[in-house]
Amino acid sequence: MRKRLIKSLAMFCMTTCMALSAQFPGYAALTYENENSVCYVTNHPYYQEVSEMAKTVSEKLPEAEREFLYHVCMVSVFGANYKNSKSDYLGDLLCVLSPSEAESIPSSMFTNYIQTGLVMWPNGRQEVRTVTPVPLNKDGINETNYQELRLFYQTYLEAQQSMQGLDTASKICALHDMLIEKMDTPSMHNLEETTRAHGMGSALADHIGLCNVYSGMFYIFGNANGLQVTIDHDHINHDCNMVYVDGKWKYIDVMYDDIDHSTKYYLTETCARAKEHTKPAQ
Repeated sequence: MRKRLIKSLAMFCMTTCMALSAQFPGYAALTYENENSVCYVTNHPYYQEVSEMAKTVSEKLPEAEREFLYHVCMVSVFGANYKNSKSDYLGDLLCVLSPSEAESIPSSMFTNYIQTGLVMWPNGRQEVRTVTPVPLNKDGINETNYQELRLFYQTYLEAQQSMQGLDTASKICALHDMLIEKMDTPSMHNLEETTRAHGMGSALADHIGLCNVYSGMFYIFGNANGLQVTIDHDHINHDCNMVYVDGKWKYIDVMYDDIDHSTKYYLTETCARAKEHTKPAQ
């Protein structure tokens, strides 16, 4: 469902942008000098702290994902000020991706911290933007998102500490149990609750998360601590993980274990949906 949602958002944005570029000929040519390296908030009193937290939580990811998550964290706090990208028509700019970079980032990464979409311009430019602008207070930050980033960062450090010195099997168990202890699944009857359950920071704050949050945190925290973890999103309407242990790739579905109060979906040969998948190359 999230894959379809992301593609729908991208198509909607592309259609909107094409319409805008027709009405405003110079609009599609907007550029932000070296967008992915330029930052307009380096003098902000919160910049150093937020940047260090963003670097820490993303540092162990592959390059494209690392840069993407860093920008996500920064924009969640500083909004349009981060890239000086305020627009009357679009959300706030995170980064510009090449087609290969966009393809290499797991689709759930586009939604598992804050809701973002890929804006594809007629000239081939691909921008990642928030779905809606991030509201800022008089100090130029989003206080809620700042506190949630601090919580995400603290949880990252907690995971690091809980897995320190353990063997692979014990690390998997420790991370699985930590995430179950910190979160539950939403009732799905409250729209605001369900929306916030899509983001890792807000899910930790509310103690309520969806599958993209469970799998996203298992992926980020696991790879940061010596595990080989992927996000498996070949399911219909569902994400889980695969982890390499004892010479094999095995499925692990922390959310379903949390729902069932069991280990039924812990290191299994097949996924929770019992569907065939392509396992990562060893």
